[in-house]
Amino acid sequence: MPSFDAGEAPRRSTSSLEVTIHTFQAALRPIATTGKLTDMARPLAKIEEEIRELSVADKETLLRILWEELDGPADSEVDAEWLREAQRRSREIDDGVVECIPAEQVFSRLEALIKK
Repeated sequence: MPSFDAGEAPRRSTSSLEVTIHTFQAALRPIATTGKLTDMARPLAKIEEEIRELSVADKETLLRILWEELDGPADSEVDAEWLREAQRRSREIDDGVVECIPAEQVFSRLEALIKK
């Protein structure tokens, strides 16, 4: 995906997702320079409007981009540890060490606890 300079206008050949990303980047520029969230109120409303017009696939892509931006770079050590944990839990289930509880029972118990 091409990168955009928030100061340049989007080209006609860009997808609606690329235009939305460009608008988002442009909206962030005032915050970076002034530190005031109110500077973004008008552009954010426009961004929200543009996001609502995107296809589901483009919304998913945009969400992934924003999540990665907020989450930071992947940590291979953490990913490896989660894989080991999932494998350990899977072995426990396969070996009969733990008993799985159907989701319906879990949610019923939670609802009962909440109502107390």
